[in-house]
Amino acid sequence: MPLEPKTRGTLTGAHPLALHFEWLRPVLRWQAFPRDADFEAAPEEMRRVRNVRYDLVIAREQNMAPDQIVYRRDGLTGTVHRIETTLKSDTRYFWTVRARFNLDGRERVTERGATSHPLHGNLTSPSSWSYRFKTQGWCGKS
Repeated sequence: MPLEPKTRGTLTGAHPLALHFEWLRPVLRWQAFPRDADFEAAPEEMRRVRNVRYDLVIAREQNMAPDQIVYRRDGLTGTVHRIETTLKSDTRYFWTVRARFNLDGRERVTERGATSHPLHGNLTSPSSWSYRFKTQGWCGKS
């Protein structure tokens, strides 16, 4: 489940260039794995989870659907990540993240995060059900 960015976010920074930089290299935040719901569903297994890492994918939007993947990082060790490359201004993006972990000596992965949809497990990633954000135009104008 994503924690940040919110739908549109809030502007920070005093200088127009600072605003531009923050919006074109946003910080993404998500819940740590295993979540409380995971412990409730499978407490014994979740206590044995080790070496949690996260795989992040961002795709540019085109015609209200994900298009080209523009950013990917695998093996992130935390639940906060500032995009390391500059994204295009005034552009909508889809993003998703999944957990990769070890359970009883075997590597496992979760499904990629997405909003609720009955066919979630059968979707490509990122999908139209992935999380979304929009970069701001120059100097915070959209």
